[in-house]
Amino acid sequence: MQTILDYMTGAYNRRYFFEVARAIFSKALRKHTKLAVVMMDIDDFKSVNDTYGHDAGDLAIIEVKKILEKNLRRYDLFARFGGEEFCVVLDDISKEDVEKLFEKIRKDFENNIITYNNMKIRYTVSFGIAYGMADSLEKLIKVADEALYKSKKNGKNRVTLYEV
Repeated sequence: MQTILDYMTGAYNRRYFFEVARAIFSKALRKHTKLAVVMMDIDDFKSVNDTYGHDAGDLAIIEVKKILEKNLRRYDLFARFGGEEFCVVLDDISKEDVEKLFEKIRKDFENNIITYNNMKIRYTVSFGIAYGMADSLEKLIKVADEALYKSKKNGKNRVTLYEV
């Protein structure tokens, strides 16, 4: 089990993510359905580490898994991609529903408070969503990454969706 899980968060790791996500992608391609691929990361994560310490930064990353787990369906796939970055793949979801879902998740982060050494820590998360279908999973991830970059560029703490 350890070979598929991220040691710190217990979320799936990047390698396992690609194994499963490729199967989800292939199925969607065969059935001519759309996918949502979401890239997300913690806004100004360096300042969380610099202000509160690396242990608090680790707690913030662990909290990402908890909030995603609380909001996503059991069969949705998400993994820690590295650092404070996570990736999610959802099938069988409309564009409107994926936007609503990640706006709710964004607000959950905005309203969430972590307590560490009697300090209250708040942070936000930005999201980039690729919705539709492409010729490869990697292309969808690249588009989601571009949407994430736009969320960051436009002020952070936001959801940006690009249709593919």
